Amino acid sequence: SANTGYIVYGENILSDASVDGFDLIITAERPETGTQGDVNGDGDVDVADYTYILNLMADEAFDAKADVNGDGEVDVADATFILNIMADQ
Repeated sequence: SANTGYIVYGENILSDASVDGFDLIITAERPETGTQGDVNGDGDVDVADYTYILNLMADEAFDAKADVNGDGEVDVADATFILNIMADQ
């Protein structure tokens, strides 16, 4: 039988999602935000944004707006990016 692929779009997707018998492609687009690093959308780059990223990492979840360095992952590099922005303010 032929393999059928499905594309899943969403904001909060578990990074280890799997489906038996299907090829699953997870695609996320980086949303446009007013300020780079303002992942919670409150207009500031602050500890709340840093905490949001840490919580996503702990839950192994993905939110495209938290991928502030644009590498397709929410990880310590994004948290460090936020800290660097805060240090430069």
